This record gives sequence, structure tokens and C-alpha cells, in this order.
Amino acid sequence: MKKDKSRVQNLTLLLVAIDALGLGIILPVFPFYLMHVGGSFEIVTQSYAIYCLAAFLAAPCFGALSDWLGRKRIILFSLFLGAAAYFGMLIAASPLILLLFRGLTGFSAGNESVLTALLVDYCENDEEEAHAISKMGGVRGVGMLVGPFVGAIISAISGGGLVAYYNVIMVASCVFLLAAVLAIIWLPNDRTTKSEDRLNNYFIPINRSFIEKIRASGDIIGINMTLAIGVAVMFSTTAIYVEEKFGWGPSETGILLASMVAIVAITRVKFAAPIILRFGNHRTLVASILLFSLGSLVAAIAPNPFYFCLGYIAINIGFGLAPICITLLFSAQAVADDRGLLLSFQTSSFAFGQVLAAVTTGYIFANFGPGMPFLIASAVMLTGAAIFSLFHRRQTATIV
Repeated sequence: MKKDKSRVQNLTLLLVAIDALGLGIILPVFPFYLMHVGGSFEIVTQSYAIYCLAAFLAAPCFGALSDWLGRKRIILFSLFLGAAAYFGMLIAASPLILLLFRGLTGFSAGNESVLTALLVDYCENDEEEAHAISKMGGVRGVGMLVGPFVGAIISAISGGGLVAYYNVIMVASCVFLLAAVLAIIWLPNDRTTKSEDRLNNYFIPINRSFIEKIRASGDIIGINMTLAIGVAVMFSTTAIYVEEKFGWGPSETGILLASMVAIVAITRVKFAAPIILRFGNHRTLVASILLFSLGSLVAAIAPNPFYFCLGYIAINIGFGLAPICITLLFSAQAVADDRGLLLSFQTSSFAFGQVLAAVTTGYIFANFGPGMPFLIASAVMLTGAAIFSLFHRRQTATIV
């Protein structure tokens, strides 16, 4: 039993890493590829909004279906969908078609809650869960670290231009296919967690206890959306920010993203679980959001790459801790029957927050300067941390 549990957990972590690798590979080149086929700065940031909107729509569907049909089937579907979507990007001849396939890759990213639920299914206590989710965040960071670095290397070897874009996207598609093959071979055919009397009408009656859980999670959903705004600014504008201010291209951007994601991975693998177990989820979460806010402020006013990178270090340390805390807070309210669906609210609320930020970031970038999106994100996250702290204090006082 312990051997099976360890095997499933390790394979889940491997799938998370490969999934993140495929997503990260195209980060250095996609904005430039989109502009190559006729996109503008605004369309580049809107493409990220489309990606997040698709993930927002997919997460509850994937989470609910994984509770109903089993985790493996939904994971396989999402991986094959991602592979097909990246391959479809190769035939895109206009921004509209490319945005369509970008949306499909976002839809496939809705599997995050399913992978998390699968990992938690095999945890036996809170401490084991904290370490497992920290490892999951770490390996996702490793995948995101290696991805942009690989993308930058492929771009440099290919000599840049259209050939480089095609090569990078093809590798991303192959990575998703590899993950799907590994899941077919090694992932067990898990049983559905739904009882028979709920299978036939699963989508109609959501029980009252689940609705109460969602209401009780309002503060967590709010701080998760706040974090999403900062992350959306970071991922949707970094490439065009450093190109506009410092003249960096895909190779330099890939190295920057890879270096910064390394900080996320190290934070999650080495420090997240001990810090959270020592100070608690709520304190660690507020501190990480404040650190992210400070880093965004420094990045917004950075006069040169050195100070921008300092701000980015703070951003990524905060980003290394915050999602782990939020996942644990959501998971603490879940049971086996609704774990996939409840954890999907983390993915969907995060994606919705990213949509809100990304749809306006391009306009703000173009009309108010490259640093303004980071400045606004800093203010929003500071406000969100204050509201979350106040809400949590009131809840604690009510319980006492």
C-alpha cells in the first residue's frame, strides 16, 4: 500500500513537472510569435487573458468530472488537448487563430486542480499534505524554470525568427504527448469517489454543506484573486517590459524567467513547508503577499535591469509561498467526495483574477508606461492583504 502511494505521488509530481515544462517552453517566444503574425502589445496581454479565461472555465468542469469519472481520465484528456493545441499553433496564420489555440492550451491547464486532488488523495495527515503540496509547487517551479530556459536555448540555436518559433512550439507539443504516455502507462485506474446515488444527478444538487464551504472560503478566494492580479502582470508584461525598457529579446527574456522561477522552486521545495508549519497558513500568506507587493513596486520604478531583478526576486519569493498556503486552506475544507471540485475553485478564482488584470494590462502598458501595471498590481495586493487580515481577525473573534 505504501509502495503504491509513493508511486502515485511521485508520478503525479512528475506529471506536474512535465506539464509545467511544456507551458514554460513557449513563454519566451509566444509574445514575439504573436506579434509576428500581426498582433500588438494589447493583443499580447489579451492573449494571456484568453488563456486564463479558458482555465477559469475548465477548472470546475475538470474538478467535478474527476470526482465523478476518476482523476486519470480527466488528466489524460487535458494532456492530449494541450498537445493538440500547441500543434495547432503551427498552422496559425493570423492573431485570431493563434488566440484560439492559446485558449485551448489554457483550457488544458485547468487540470491543475485535478493533479492537486490526486496528490492529496494519497496523503494521510496535515503535515504530509503540507510537504506534498510544497513539493508539488516546487516541481512545478522546476518545470517552469527549465521550460523558459529550454525555449531560450532552442530559439538561440534556431537562429531566431519564424523557424525558432516553430521549433519551440513543436517541442512543447511533444512534451505534453510524453506526459500523456507516461500517465497511460503508470497512472492507476482510480475509482470514482462518488457514491452511486449521486452519479446520475451530480451536476444538479450541490449539497448544502458544499455551498457553506464556498461561502466560508470567501476570504481565501479573494486573496487568491489578488495574488492572480500580480501574477498576471508579471507573466503578461515581463517580455514586453524588458524589451521596451532594456532592449531584451527572447533569449534574454527566457534566461530572466528561468532564473526567477528557480527562486520559486527553491522557496517551495526547501522553505515553504517549514515556514508554514512554524508560522501557520494565514500569517505566511499575508507576509508573502506583502513581499510580492513590495517587489512589484520596486519593479515598477526600476531605473535599470539590476533593480528590476531585485524586485523580481521579491516577487518570486512571495509567489513561492502564497499558492501553497492557499491550496492548504482550500484543502482543509475538502473531503474525498468534493475535493476535485472544491480545489478547482482555487484554479478558477485565480484564473478569473488573471483575466481581470490581463484584459486591462495592455491598455495601461501602452498608455501609461511599462511600469504602471506593476505599480497598480502592488497597490491591489497591498489592499488585498489588508482586507484578508481584517476578515480573518473577525472570523477568529467570532469563533472565540
